[in-house]
Amino acid sequence: ATLASGGTRYKVRLVDQITSPDGKVIEEFEPEVVDTLDIPSEYLQAVKEGMRMVNTYSGNGTAYNSFNSFPIAVAGKTGTADFGSEENYTVIGRRPYGNYISFAPMDDPEIAIFSTLYDGNKGSDGAPIHKAIYEAFFREELLKLDPSYASKSSSFVKYVQNAPKDNNN
Repeated sequence: ATLASGGTRYKVRLVDQITSPDGKVIEEFEPEVVDTLDIPSEYLQAVKEGMRMVNTYSGNGTAYNSFNSFPIAVAGKTGTADFGSEENYTVIGRRPYGNYISFAPMDDPEIAIFSTLYDGNKGSDGAPIHKAIYEAFFREELLKLDPSYASKSSSFVKYVQNAPKDNNN
């Protein structure tokens, strides 16, 4: 998120507001700056472009299968935390942890997500989860960009169109 915001690190928050069942705002939480980093713009753009290629480069983009045709530019980075050897997996009884971090839209981020999949084997396994979150978050924009988007994405149908009716807030 610090990279996505151009070097401003905000206090982590899980919600931006608390509302009553009828939609009245009970409490609102404003972003709180914790620190700022001076990142030269050309470095920042190079890193963002590299993170975008993780999702769009067919040659070796590790999250390509999830985001290659997603209409909103998503920057991402996969990672795998392992235990060193196949023998250690047997002794510990765990598989590598898959980490994936992403933000969107790339050039004007509104949301950043980090996931760890315990025993996930590889970071790219988190990309479909992030895609489903982005589809819910950007649902209206996706349908404006491509009115037939739902016909192209089973996760959009499953997690957005078929979501419980009270799940829209």
